Amino acid sequence: MEVADKISAIIFGLVLISIVIYVVMGAYVVGPASDLKKGERIILAVGAMGILGILLYAGSELLFHIVF
Repeated sequence: MEVADKISAIIFGLVLISIVIYVVMGAYVVGPASDLKKGERIILAVGAMGILGILLYAGSELLFHIVF
């Protein structure tokens, strides 16, 4: 594995760690989703979709960087 591949893997790992921390802290700060209002649930869903998008982008970049 080259240095550039290691850096990509480290960046991907850091993105995963930050997403996990964001989700866990959001669960404690925001609380259960059943107690939220409709607008708050929409904001939470959009945030979750953004997290999923970042995760998919980082994973695909890492995959393309290692494969090609």
